Amino acid sequence: MAIAAITSCTQTADPALMVQAGLLAERAVEAGLSAEPWVKTSLSPGSRVVEEYLRAAGLLPALERTGFHIVGFGCMTCIGNSGPLHPAMERLAEHRAIEPVAVPSGNRNFAGRVNPRTALSSLASAPLVVAYALAGSILHDFDHDPLGSTRFPWSPGSTLRPPATASDRPGGHRPGPRHPGPGEGAAAPRRRCDHRPHLPRGPDPADSAAGHWPAERHVARRDRNQYSTRRSNHEVMLRGAFTNPAVTNLLPGTQSGAGAHAYTADRARVLPVYDAAPTYREAGDDLVGMGVLPLEFPEGDSAAAHAFTGEEDLTFEGLGQLRVGTNRVILRLQGNDGRSTTAELRLRILSRQQLDHLRHGGILPYVVRRSLQGP
Repeated sequence: MAIAAITSCTQTADPALMVQAGLLAERAVEAGLSAEPWVKTSLSPGSRVVEEYLRAAGLLPALERTGFHIVGFGCMTCIGNSGPLHPAMERLAEHRAIEPVAVPSGNRNFAGRVNPRTALSSLASAPLVVAYALAGSILHDFDHDPLGSTRFPWSPGSTLRPPATASDRPGGHRPGPRHPGPGEGAAAPRRRCDHRPHLPRGPDPADSAAGHWPAERHVARRDRNQYSTRRSNHEVMLRGAFTNPAVTNLLPGTQSGAGAHAYTADRARVLPVYDAAPTYREAGDDLVGMGVLPLEFPEGDSAAAHAFTGEEDLTFEGLGQLRVGTNRVILRLQGNDGRSTTAELRLRILSRQQLDHLRHGGILPYVVRRSLQGP
């Protein structure tokens, strides 16, 4: 166990579960128990009302004594703001001597979401988060092993679920390139495993491209903080995309790994990435909403067939006459050696709304410009 967090997004909206967590903490204090020192604990309710009723019930002191101090209100651990792990955990994880695990009470548990070191993450109720912090290990068997000198039996009929036997590792993709135009360079061709867009979370690793960028500008390590504190800095966030463990970058020498499975666009199924990809091309809204042109190679052609190196100049023809339907776009690649190749691409736009979003560069500029125009 590396992180045990009662988060703001789900469980803290249920007073019954929060009171259960407080009662468990109270019993733990009576038995002389607290969270194991290597477990990073936190309580970040979504509302100050949670603090008020826990304090009124006399349960807040027990939560604090077991390690669950209120660290703030709103999104924190779930968006990667957990900060670094215990120093010993960081060292062991760096040398692959352990596999750090996070147990948040939220609704996000894909690899690296909570912390770059925690590829494994299990969602749990608030009282179960407290229990795992006391146990110190995700392998603890609550049915047979006591947490301490006092046994806390779990009812066989309890609706609290045990951790999943395998973590959910949906595929991911990095934010796409800007609108392509004459002279645009290749950013990073990807395999067909597009997933919902997820910006990097947690601290930026010092040995990553995102870590080098502030270091080169003499930002002290202690001041670099989290990705989210620089979410408006495209220089950091673009580089941070390459730290995503679920991204496969097909440019030579920059392979970063890819998940084997991904959610379908409607989040209803988990399929192999090659089977899940077509559902995103059919939906299309995730990329279009960011102003990214969802260009596709036709059947029988792919990025791999053109040996991208990242040094080519790219020119796209046909973007000035886009319409709803399937658009034909010509890609011309000019290499440093003077050689050029041509590829035919297709760009499918499914609605007038998608077309408007693309013309404005995404949903945000579209909405801003509409608002400025007035009613």
